[in-house]
Formats: sequence, C-alpha cells, structure tokens
Amino acid sequence: MERAWPAPDTPSLRRRKELLKKVLDVDVDEISRKVVLQHHFRVAVETASCVDVNSRIWRRYSKNKGGIILLLRGVRDLGIGKGDKPQ
Repeated sequence: MERAWPAPDTPSLRRRKELLKKVLDVDVDEISRKVVLQHHFRVAVETASCVDVNSRIWRRYSKNKGGIILLLRGVRDLGIGKGDKPQ
C-alpha cells in the first residue's frame, strides 16, 4: 500500500516544502504545527465541557441521595497512581 504523502524528512517532502515556500511564501511546518495545536485545543475544550456536565449530574445525584455517597474501594481508587495515597 502506497502512502499519499511521503514519510517525514524525505527528499521529496523537503522539495515540496521548498517549492511551497518559494512559490506561495508559506511555511508548511508552521501551518501544520498550528493545525495540530488547534485540534488539541478543540479536544481540550470539548473534554472540559463534558467534565462540567458530568460534575453537574453528579452534584444533582448526590443531592438527591442526601449528600453522602459511599463508594467501593475499587471505584474510589480509580485513577490513583502507584505512588499516590488515597485520602
């Protein structure tokens, strides 16, 4: 299966970058860096909005249950690294 775009840092890719720089005066590496940063920013914003929604749902659930919810140790310790101690 052939690639549509050459692997990074091949002579063909370098030549295309040079031509784009000369003809259109664009820096391909700078544009690709900005596109990647924009994508990561969009993902971070979407994730943050989901966290906010989940927090509101959890607060509502907790309030309906009387404010105190007992969690199983396995659920409570999810996401705690080996060096971290549960509080």
